[in-house]
Amino acid sequence: MRVQETVQAANVSGADRANKEARLLKTCQDFEAVFLSMIWKEMQKSSGTDLGLYGAFAEGAIGQSWARSGGIGLAKVLFKTMSKHLSD
Repeated sequence: MRVQETVQAANVSGADRANKEARLLKTCQDFEAVFLSMIWKEMQKSSGTDLGLYGAFAEGAIGQSWARSGGIGLAKVLFKTMSKHLSD
C-alpha cells in the first residue's frame, strides 16, 4: 500500500511542477511581449510613423504576436534560468 501512495504523491508532485512550469512559461512570454511592444513603440517614434489611436492597439498585438511565435529568445532564456528555482 505504501508504494501506491508514494507513486500517487509523485504523480501529484509532477503535475504540480508541470503546472508551475506552464505558468512560468506564460509569464516569461508575457514579459517578452511587453518588452517587444516597447521596442516597437520606440521604433515607431524614431521612424516618425504615427498610427494614431490604432498605434496603442498595434503595439500590444505585435508584441504578443512576436513573443508567441518565438520572439527574440528572451522568454526561453528567462524560463530556462528561472525554472531551475521552482520548488518541487
